[in-house]
Amino acid sequence: MKGRELLGGLLICAVLLVSGAVASDRGPASSDSAGPSIAEESRGWSGPEPLRMLETLHEQQQQMAGELRAIKREIAALKTAMNEPHLKDILGGIGYILGLFGIAFYVHARRRQQRPASRSG
Repeated sequence: MKGRELLGGLLICAVLLVSGAVASDRGPASSDSAGPSIAEESRGWSGPEPLRMLETLHEQQQQMAGELRAIKREIAALKTAMNEPHLKDILGGIGYILGLFGIAFYVHARRRQQRPASRSG
């Protein structure tokens, strides 16, 4: 989302520069200034140059959107793969169940051993 906001901001700046609506921070250009102000430079922009800049920005935006879609697809595929049970999970579950049965049989066997001893005593 930040990429779109940045491109939108750049697009607005380009349009403002092209239309000459951006004024210089220094006020009117003086004779001793190093160069022309931003507003003076933007007034000289005519012809295909601003259009090429806008087309380039649009192409970059489309390219970034395509790359972002591909990344989103990869993330979705990884999430799906992570949610599926793997062989390690299946074997772990079987081992857990066998362990519970082993404990149950151990307790059952201990109780059987204790019953005959208590009856004979």
